[in-house]
Amino acid sequence: MKGRKRNYLFPPVSPSYSHRSIDAILDVTKMMGSIDVILDVKEMLGSIDVILDVTEMMGSIDVILDATKIMGSIDVILDITEMMGSTAVIFYVTEMMVLIDVIIDVKEMMVSFDVIFDFLKMIGSIDVILDITEMLGSINVTL
Repeated sequence: MKGRKRNYLFPPVSPSYSHRSIDAILDVTKMMGSIDVILDVKEMLGSIDVILDVTEMMGSIDVILDATKIMGSIDVILDITEMMGSTAVIFYVTEMMVLIDVIIDVKEMMVSFDVIFDFLKMIGSIDVILDITEMLGSINVTL
């Protein structure tokens, strides 16, 4: 992940309390548990490399991103080798101006998704939404 080239929709701005870039939010080898919210942001100006980088995950996630406005770039949201659990909402965003490379990159997946994207306005591009080798589960709504 360190050698990936960042694609910026908006170039990085001078660092301050609200203009930050994040390399990794969760970098875990084994995870057994549940997460309610990973990111709950009103406005976000910055870039994120990885939100979830997990080898094995057994648990459920309610919300990964709950934001009012996002402007920046996200490389990978979910990079998981094995995942057993359920995810309710990955994106719940009102306004989104962002460039996303990969949303879900999973090798083995036994999980069900309710909603991957729930947003009102989006300006940007998404390269890959689902990149999965094996999947046992269901997805109700993608976009």
